[in-house]
Amino acid sequence: MSEASARKLPLRAAQRDVTRSRIRESARELFAAVPFEQVSMEEIARNAKVGRTTIYLHYPTKNALLVELLQEDWDRQARMFERQTAAPLTDREGLERLIRAYAEGLRPAHRLMRVYAFTLSLDENVRKLHRSQRARLIRLLGRAIPRIITWEDAPPDRRRDAAASHGLIAQMEEYGGFLSSDPPPTPADRAVATEVLVDAFARFLEPA
Repeated sequence: MSEASARKLPLRAAQRDVTRSRIRESARELFAAVPFEQVSMEEIARNAKVGRTTIYLHYPTKNALLVELLQEDWDRQARMFERQTAAPLTDREGLERLIRAYAEGLRPAHRLMRVYAFTLSLDENVRKLHRSQRARLIRLLGRAIPRIITWEDAPPDRRRDAAASHGLIAQMEEYGGFLSSDPPPTPADRAVATEVLVDAFARFLEPA
């Protein structure tokens, strides 16, 4: 390979990333404004200012694009948990900060939550990714709250902790869905739901 060709490779990779990012942002904008089934790949391409051929080179189907948006939101969520669990969580004040950060981190995905839920219900591969994401979050939470542990990591004497940990993640997801409901919850209902979730987390601070 010539030196000139070698220099072009990083530029092509960078341009590919920029194009994919534009397509994802275009899709996120349209999926949030129009029912998913009514949005065409051609509309996404026009909104992203890329050609019809280009969008299919990057994303062969609309579902493939949606799954990448879901993964993007999961990665954002994991980065937030990584920041929030860098130090041990030992009291309700720390737990409330964690839940507030979680709620705020969901905001960019609010309009897509129902679309994601529908996709999860249909695609076994996406359900596998979802299980991996749950385990990822449990492991991050376990850094700050040692009683939180995955099924895969739990020795026989900690199976109850593992079952409770996976139940906690499911409860957290329900909380996220509640915040994203249409119409949105009232401030009073939101406060009650937040308190219930903090209570669920606080049980893991109690002695086993």
